[in-house]
Amino acid sequence: MDPVNNFCSRWYHQSQVKNDLLFIDGGIETYSRRRPSDKPHDDGLNYTGPITVGTSGVIVVDLSASWDWKTNISEKIVEKTTALGTSNAIPVVQSGVLFQGNPSDPQIYLYGGVTSDINTSFVDWQPPTTSQYSLWGLNTKTFEWTQYDVSLAAPQRPSWGAWAEIPDRNESFYMNGLLSNLSSFSTFNANTSDTTLEGMIVLDLQHHTAANRSTSVITGGSPRTRGGMVYIADIGSSGILISFGGATGDDKSLNPVLMSTIYIYDVNTTSNPDSTDSNNGWWTQNVDGEVPPPRVDFCTVVVSAPDKSSFNVYLYGGWDPTKPDEFDDIWVLSIPSFTWTQVYTGQSPRWGHTCHVVGGRQMITVGGTNNDTYTKHCDWEVCSINVFFLGHLRV
Repeated sequence: MDPVNNFCSRWYHQSQVKNDLLFIDGGIETYSRRRPSDKPHDDGLNYTGPITVGTSGVIVVDLSASWDWKTNISEKIVEKTTALGTSNAIPVVQSGVLFQGNPSDPQIYLYGGVTSDINTSFVDWQPPTTSQYSLWGLNTKTFEWTQYDVSLAAPQRPSWGAWAEIPDRNESFYMNGLLSNLSSFSTFNANTSDTTLEGMIVLDLQHHTAANRSTSVITGGSPRTRGGMVYIADIGSSGILISFGGATGDDKSLNPVLMSTIYIYDVNTTSNPDSTDSNNGWWTQNVDGEVPPPRVDFCTVVVSAPDKSSFNVYLYGGWDPTKPDEFDDIWVLSIPSFTWTQVYTGQSPRWGHTCHVVGGRQMITVGGTNNDTYTKHCDWEVCSINVFFLGHLRV
């Protein structure tokens, strides 16, 4: 089936915006039997079951032309083949990240991720690949892939971690995460328990190298997964990372993290060596007043005031699998006051989605699902893409 024309729903994918193009990679997709001429496909009778997006490729959406997310989004598929100069297959994964990279760099970068086992009988299902190449570059002009070996400092392929980046400085960050039997070829069918990963991988996307920074001062031996992280440039000499939410443990013993504690990292300390006698750049900030319910699998973006005097970190959706509670809401963490404000609530919960700021004041959301939808109906967001006008959400 065609992942565009037969699209039903998509979640746990990776996405990124660069040069007015939206790239959507991997994840889990359900398909419908609908024809391209059919009306929006919200009929559960067309549902055929969840299968991985397979080797169909990366979906590319041109954002430079006029479009309406309800009617006329133009999508194309760029096939995945092999890395330049090799016979190595490009990983097909979920719950990794696409980094934007430097504006002058034509590449975007796939890092981490895990192979989906939701339907291993699917004809295009790909088993896990080697963890030696957990970083891949996709040239957004030629659509060719290049593999990079960062295994000296980052020997595993992590998934489910929190991430942020500083494109102008070629720096990307991936905090904590998970290692499972489906993370790489070396762990495939190992029949071992899922393992959470300490540390924060810092990637240099200019030289394609990596370093690992300690996070033990904030995790206390319990690394987090499925949370959020953003970069704010105009605080401190080099900016800060803000991280919140997610959970400790694994799917069998998940413990959602309270949203009343915010974790902050001083980017200026990245070049300093880790030390047991320091906080290694990390500190915490407690939030008073109303806070969002604990959750995982949400998305988050940041928008600054015109004069850079304050910043709004937007949190959208997510769920708490331990209850389970699912959310269709938007909360804003205002900085430097460190207060949470709920600015939107709806009736269509969504988790496993991604989001990006475009044009300064619009938030594009991609994909997502909920427990009541993916086994019964297709996504009401016809191409899994929606737009929020952040200026209409009052803080």
